[in-house]
Amino acid sequence: MPTPKKPAAEEPPSVSADPVTVEPAASLTAAPAVLWIRVEKPVDPARIALVRGRAGAAQVSQVRRGEISRVLQDRLVPVTIWSEDPGEDGATPIGSVVIAPNEALRPGDEYTLVSGEPPQATAILIAPDDPAPILARAWPPAGASATARYAVWCGDAPLPAIDEAATLAPAGTRGRILRGVHDGDPGARCLRFEAEAASEIADPKGQPPPSVSAGGELFRLDPIPIEGGAPGHPVEPIDCDLSEIAFGPGCAQVTDDRLTVRAPEAPVLWTIAGAGIDRVLPTRAGELFVIDGLTPASNTTLQVAVVDDGGELHSYVSAFATLASMPHLVLNEVFANPLGPEPQQEWVEILNDGTISAELGGHVLIDVGGETVLPPGAIPPGGVALIVNQLFIADDGVDPAPDPGAILFRVHKLGHSGLSNDGEPLSLRGPSGVVISRSPVGPKTKAGMSLARVTPAAPDGEKGSFTLAAPTPGRANAP
Repeated sequence: MPTPKKPAAEEPPSVSADPVTVEPAASLTAAPAVLWIRVEKPVDPARIALVRGRAGAAQVSQVRRGEISRVLQDRLVPVTIWSEDPGEDGATPIGSVVIAPNEALRPGDEYTLVSGEPPQATAILIAPDDPAPILARAWPPAGASATARYAVWCGDAPLPAIDEAATLAPAGTRGRILRGVHDGDPGARCLRFEAEAASEIADPKGQPPPSVSAGGELFRLDPIPIEGGAPGHPVEPIDCDLSEIAFGPGCAQVTDDRLTVRAPEAPVLWTIAGAGIDRVLPTRAGELFVIDGLTPASNTTLQVAVVDDGGELHSYVSAFATLASMPHLVLNEVFANPLGPEPQQEWVEILNDGTISAELGGHVLIDVGGETVLPPGAIPPGGVALIVNQLFIADDGVDPAPDPGAILFRVHKLGHSGLSNDGEPLSLRGPSGVVISRSPVGPKTKAGMSLARVTPAAPDGEKGSFTLAAPTPGRANAP
């Protein structure tokens, strides 16, 4: 009786290095963090993946079979893939395929482009340093835009003038990259994409070009795809309280050198210009934000504009008078869970974010269990006070020591039974009996970490105004 033949084992996929290029043009061993990857040969777009770290025959086999393990799934980079030369039937790819990551890749890290058909794995190393800055996407909100015809990216410094043709891929939406958020050039640190009026949109999702040049400089654009199709939100002016003024479609409380603005009940992108101000910021429905840097005791006029999630522009003029200079005491940082002994080494940091000296006496710190009356003493403009227990040791060799410029105010007892490690809210009440600053119910703190305000002007009550960070007593909060 003949011996039955064993079924032939599946031949493992080979790991090859077929030609792969990146745009903007660079070596695969020093690629930019924002890029398009082009495979100059027939490949199956449905069998392509970009993997964080190294990948070999085992990962190639998974991609070829379409059976991605959970471990590999966690390593996949979200990408947009398209064929630039489809076959005559419109489906079979016979030319190059472009793989566009939907996020900036990490400088200095290695990635692998994996193709299942034909099988190949190509290593791509991201350059540790790239002189071209990445402009962050400011508008529209990811996945929440009613149009793919308009987008804005912003950096930290004013940008050179630019007027450059651009096409979103693979949608084919044609338009231009221009400086500023809208005509008139407000938002000089931003670039915008505006689609041509006659440009047809076959797909409501488009990938921006990985880079643009302006004034001889190169800039990368945050590669989050521009998507349309979400329901639009009309911008309706909101009703203002007696203590507020109308400010664009929102409302604002005016003090000496700042406005606290309440946004309308729709997501919008703001541009605010005039009186030395040039601000661009997106807001969620009803969000609070602060415009500071105004001149106290002066008549001020600001040009205000908002862009809605359908790309429509709404323009306003806001005129108002600022008040005389005043102190601005804010709860800036809370250290409730020291590595050293509790409650001895706990502290609360209060910052004077105003332009004149502030008197601490008469203020009260309120926690869930009670009140702590604060002692008298002056805090200069920009100065920091640390409220500490009587037994606090400035340099205990365990937790960070206060900055030499910090002013220590010792109290008999900080908090009802010390500060809670579970993230209790705190309030600072002024001599008039009005609460002037709050820290939120934060996440449960980790030992050796503090709850810190992200910027001095970050408004109370807003998600994201505070974060867990390394403690910085008497110094600027850690980013």
